[in-house]
Amino acid sequence: MQVNDLAELKRAGFSPEHYKKLREFDGEWFLDFVAKAKEIGGLPDGSDSWANWLGHFQSYLVFRASSTRKTLSSLGRGEQKRVISFLKGQEERCFLLISSICLLRQLGMIGTR
Repeated sequence: MQVNDLAELKRAGFSPEHYKKLREFDGEWFLDFVAKAKEIGGLPDGSDSWANWLGHFQSYLVFRASSTRKTLSSLGRGEQKRVISFLKGQEERCFLLISSICLLRQLGMIGTR
């Protein structure tokens, strides 16, 4: 679809305000995510603290994908298992790699190019 101006974009059903709100939410969440990682310290090692952090991360993914309507804990047990199984797949590996690099840079554990 091609649009020529903001009015056409809105008529097509896209809301720039919605995406601005999501971008702001993502920024706030990422800062919180980094702050919690700094509190834990070190690299992810399978400890309870890091497991809770990962749970927070997975819940955020559900919250964001549902346009802030659901969290992982609000899903039924079967739905939770399906979400976690999906996140254990290839998609999560790629996303976690990118997120880990961003996080490690924020923590000052790796440099930038």
